[in-house]
Amino acid sequence: MPQVMEPALRNDYRKPTLKKLTLQQAKAVLLDQAKEFLERFRGDRPQAVCEEVPKLYQKPAIKKLTSEQARMLLIGHASLGDQGAKDLMEVFFPDETPGE
Repeated sequence: MPQVMEPALRNDYRKPTLKKLTLQQAKAVLLDQAKEFLERFRGDRPQAVCEEVPKLYQKPAIKKLTSEQARMLLIGHASLGDQGAKDLMEVFFPDETPGE
């Protein structure tokens, strides 16, 4: 019985799906893809012009608080766990027990 030779399997050359990229090349590819992706959502809408507005300097000022405002600030800081505020509350508002 004669042997039948099977044709050798031949793989056509295909581009590799992953190729080694440098960091700069990877950034460039990702930025290009991100731009294309965003342009699909943006469409033909004009881009908003972003101008940086310099922050104006405001001179520090002393603001007088009422006793109620100061009490509320102290209670707020103490409730957030500020140990100094808790100690100050003990000085101003000592616990008064009926047996003393």
